[in-house]
Amino acid sequence: MRWMSKRLVNIFDVMIDNDIINAKKIRDYMKLWDQLSFCNVWIIWWSVDMSVPLHGADLYHRWLLWKIVISGGQGRNTEGVFTWSEAEIYKNILLASWVPNDIIYLDILATNTGENVLNSMKIINENNIVFEKIMLIHKPYMERRFYATFEQHYPELASKLIVSSIDDRFDEYVLRDDIWFELHGIINMLVGDLDRIVKYPWLWYQSKQVVPSSVLSACEELKLRWYNDFL
Repeated sequence: MRWMSKRLVNIFDVMIDNDIINAKKIRDYMKLWDQLSFCNVWIIWWSVDMSVPLHGADLYHRWLLWKIVISGGQGRNTEGVFTWSEAEIYKNILLASWVPNDIIYLDILATNTGENVLNSMKIINENNIVFEKIMLIHKPYMERRFYATFEQHYPELASKLIVSSIDDRFDEYVLRDDIWFELHGIINMLVGDLDRIVKYPWLWYQSKQVVPSSVLSACEELKLRWYNDFL
């Protein structure tokens, strides 16, 4: 009986290890690995990952940006959880990191990715913010969706976009203290985001992205393992 219990534990560990390998394949595809350079404006979208505004603050102090638009009202993961909007929460983190208040613009109404893009560009245009390049900042596995959504709505600006997130290895990333979800939750979100990369171009929500077969296979394996919370 003790031998059988030990064998089941070993099988479970192998299954979890395989889940992590598949999740890493998706994460590595979703992150665009753009080379950083100075951008007049950066746009940050809300995420359950508090490393996102901290990464933005770091870029500000490295003089890689000029104006900041933070977008986020109340979304699926935060509705009813906070009194403040998602954008205001991120703004407070930036202010605590010595980013000046007068360069920050807020969109507190967006509830989805498309609204994040449209509302952010409306703020940029209404405030006559001149830019040569825009940096999009999010969590690592949202980079491609961020870019694809922006490209769908503003294809003429695609060449002016740089996408950035923290560069932690996947195993380091899932152990960070400033991320709300544990490993199981992160894998669920990875599967959900890749599913949208595949389906949303048919709904005109995002530009079409080429997804390698190995990444699609990894996603299907994870779906069969019941990582379906965000589908």
